[in-house]
Order: sequence, then structure tokens, then C-alpha cells
Amino acid sequence: MGLYDVKTHSYEPENFYAGAQYPRMTGGKAASAVIAKYEPVAIDSDGKLASLTAATDTGLYGIALEEADEKAVQDGRVVPVLLTGEVFASALTLPASVAAADLEVPFRKLGIFLK
Repeated sequence: MGLYDVKTHSYEPENFYAGAQYPRMTGGKAASAVIAKYEPVAIDSDGKLASLTAATDTGLYGIALEEADEKAVQDGRVVPVLLTGEVFASALTLPASVAAADLEVPFRKLGIFLK
């Protein structure tokens, strides 16, 4: 490639945050199992992050902002979690047994608003 050849780049933004009107608050906890990025999470009996088993999960905590792989779980690495804010429901990583519509009301109680 020569000095004056045209270079092309691409960028695909993630459409996760839906707005800037509601404040975004984050926290973090260690995970008890593998968790996907943008997955709604609950708190298990050990006080660690866990995947939701149903939309009515009483331990609903927030949305994982990063993936927690096997190594992160073993090391006890803290996973950042969105505690309040506005997000696009279509951006969530949901388990097969949970629909975004089922989480709308439980998330509103936490200060997370799905658009």
C-alpha cells in the first residue's frame, strides 16, 4: 500500500444505551457462573452474580456490562453491572426462558428503563 492510497475503516456502534436523561449508575460484584455481556443478572444466596432463571427472579440486580468467562469466575473478578439507566430491550442477552417484556416492570422498580 502506497503513501497516498485511500484507506477505509468501518465502525459499528453498539446500541445499548437508549438515552441520556436518566442517570447511569453502576456497581459490581463477583460472578458465580459464566455470564454474557448485557445479560440481566440476579444475586444468588452467596451474594454473587448469577443468570436469571425466570423473569420473576426475586434477586434481580441489574445488567452485566461485561462478560464473565470461566477465568473471571475462578479469579473472583468483579463484573461491572448497570444499576440504573435507559437501555434498548433488543440489546439485552436473554436466557431462553425470559422475554424482555417480562423484565420491564421488575427493571422499573430498580431504575432501569427498557426502550
